[in-house]
Amino acid sequence: MSTISARLFSDVFTDVRGLLNDEEVAGGEVFFDTKLLPLAAQIHGELQDEFANNDIEIAEKMSTAFSYTAHAASIPIPGAVTDFYQPIQIWERATTASEWKEVKMVDDLRAPGVIESSTLREFSFDEGTILVNPCSTNRLLLVRYQKQLAYPTAAGAVTIDGFYFPLVAGTAWLAAFSRGREEAATDRLRAMYEKRMEDAINRGVQGGQTIRRGPKPHLGYRHRVGLKA
Repeated sequence: MSTISARLFSDVFTDVRGLLNDEEVAGGEVFFDTKLLPLAAQIHGELQDEFANNDIEIAEKMSTAFSYTAHAASIPIPGAVTDFYQPIQIWERATTASEWKEVKMVDDLRAPGVIESSTLREFSFDEGTILVNPCSTNRLLLVRYQKQLAYPTAAGAVTIDGFYFPLVAGTAWLAAFSRGREEAATDRLRAMYEKRMEDAINRGVQGGQTIRRGPKPHLGYRHRVGLKA
């Protein structure tokens, strides 16, 4: 873990107050940690979405082997997997075999054949569901997946490299916007957030941390949180 990624959310809040010039003095407007936490959580979620949309590997995990039941049109995530966000790779094998073969990820499944295949071969991921064309045999599966990052706490660490600086800028922008500060100030913070986010995404893409599945960069956060395009 890098020095930056070892910082806590409480460090984020201190830096946010510095950007806002918001000194904790009697009678002053104070952005306490408890006020900044839900704003930071929103930006934290935006960062996770944007890294995922640009196929930057932020937090991965491998499942243990689990079963697919013949003729099913989807792959159910085991109940023991409580942090699943989206699949990265899937492998399959017969229950009596030892060799794993990759199930190819596609945007749209081909129409199923009249006779079911004996293997899965392909899958797609749509609105939280792993879809497959049903196959005729039971299979064992392994899934490598992106984890759903936990909701932050003030004492929690910012554990993903690249999150810290856009997290500070974005939280400061939301804080300023929520208090109706002058447009020039909120515009500066918004621009800083955009730049920090774009820099973080570009570093991730250029650093080869990607799984190529779509066009890049995808800066959808501008629309989701109301930023100007």
